[in-house]
Amino acid sequence: MPKLVEHASPLVEPRRYQPRPFGHAHDYHQLLFGVDGQSELEIDGHAYRVDGTHGLVIPAGMHHLCSGLAGNLQLVADFPSSSVALPARLMATPRMFVMDAAFARRVRGLAAVQPASGTVPAQHAWQQAAALASGLSA
Repeated sequence: MPKLVEHASPLVEPRRYQPRPFGHAHDYHQLLFGVDGQSELEIDGHAYRVDGTHGLVIPAGMHHLCSGLAGNLQLVADFPSSSVALPARLMATPRMFVMDAAFARRVRGLAAVQPASGTVPAQHAWQQAAALASGLSA
């Protein structure tokens, strides 16, 4: 198994997943926010579907299988496992969450913003992550 890597700061970026299932685990918490299409995930025998109105909390260290369905796009937020931006109770177990229309628009807006260099400065990543964590906590 590959070495798990801890992030020093959040990473927020849009991602598309291939239809071929793949599995992995990581030493950071991951929040998936559906933007377009659908992705299917399996964690501990439970199936989850992320789409334009649903997201998923994946706690650090949880092995998960993932496959994207045609046209999928997620905004993925990787948080250091020691981050205080996320309440521990929120990150205790995998869980689906529903995004209301206003929050889904904010997520789509963040997914659409891409820096020309392809690299997001750490301060900007923290701002995006804080906006996502705040919206999720609300």
